[in-house]
Amino acid sequence: ALCLLGRFKVDDGPPLHFSATSAVVQANHFVDAEGSSGADAKPLRRALKAMRETTQVLAELNGREGPDSKYVIAVIAVYVDESVDPEEFKKIDAAAKRLNVQAWSAKLKGRLLFELSKRRKADTTAEAQAADGAQAARSTTSASDESYNHLLVLELADRNLDDVLTHDNIAGIDFARIRMITSHLANALYNLHSSERIHADFKPLNAARKSTWKLIDMDVSLKFGESFGTKLPSSGYCPPEVAKVLLAATDQDTGKVDTLLLKEYTASEAYDLWSFGVVLYHLCFATPLWKTDTDDNIIFSDLHKLADASDAEPLRKVLDDALYNGVKPNAPDDLMVATALLRKLLEPDAQKRLEHFESARSFMKGVLDEPFFQGKGLDEATLAGIQEDIRKVWEEQNNETATKQAMQAALFLL
Repeated sequence: ALCLLGRFKVDDGPPLHFSATSAVVQANHFVDAEGSSGADAKPLRRALKAMRETTQVLAELNGREGPDSKYVIAVIAVYVDESVDPEEFKKIDAAAKRLNVQAWSAKLKGRLLFELSKRRKADTTAEAQAADGAQAARSTTSASDESYNHLLVLELADRNLDDVLTHDNIAGIDFARIRMITSHLANALYNLHSSERIHADFKPLNAARKSTWKLIDMDVSLKFGESFGTKLPSSGYCPPEVAKVLLAATDQDTGKVDTLLLKEYTASEAYDLWSFGVVLYHLCFATPLWKTDTDDNIIFSDLHKLADASDAEPLRKVLDDALYNGVKPNAPDDLMVATALLRKLLEPDAQKRLEHFESARSFMKGVLDEPFFQGKGLDEATLAGIQEDIRKVWEEQNNETATKQAMQAALFLL
């Protein structure tokens, strides 16, 4: 029997994704040749994303307004519980119409809560069993919360990049496939930036394959210069300038974040450049740059290293150590070329990060013009040239550190 809205038969088993702000399940969507729903119709595979906040729904919709649909997983329909304020529904309806998507007001919340609660109880995976008590408590609270008032119906991707990293054994080995995947995603970010938006949460879980590799989860996407919203960034993938804002908004004793203070960060392409670098690093070096929890966040001490822009030396040491295998004389050519690019993407200073790619018509186009993505061998992008680029970056970083230390010594003498 059809269970949800008379259209969707939700798959058994645990959700694809479950967090403090959303839950995603797979479902069969029954539609006939004319697009009508019914038990006798042919099912299409969909992802159903339950969401709490109107602002996040609007971000998902607005983030898709400019980019070409071939670069972003498409929204098929939007359902809003009839208890939602009519003015909020009007905003969602207007944003959906700009995508030629239908928004519906419906009796959603009760049935959606039932479907999600049932599937959370079925989540007995090893990862869930290994979660600590605090995480388990958060999951239980979220599952029983009745504030899921919105449902996005999306194309169902074949898989996400996190699944590839976990199961396909390509990281650090299959550079042809790594180039293919990351070139698709770099082009997707380039297309998004051409619409004067950033993704602001690019990570393996938010990259999915549907024929080609595309972006998903646009619920924190921002226009250039727009202030950050109230959804927490994934600290394992955010750049130093965002980590600094996040740290300042965090109570040092309780760890609670005042999300209203996140507005101090305003959107720049430099955010996505760093996040792309963190993902590319994992693919090329077969290990993550930071150890993260199940929500893709780093521990407090690592957040301090990432955020402390006034003393970049600890972060630069982390990066130097992380990239060391890519500059050794016996490093594979592919890894050496990747390391030259990663030195630019993982530049701690946001402005300098942008300057590395400013000669192109957009910063992500500059990334795509790099030797790593052009497939240039050492005859074209010689090893000596790459090593010289790396040497210059290191020399500049060391000079900055020496200058800072000299200034500190002078102040001490005063």
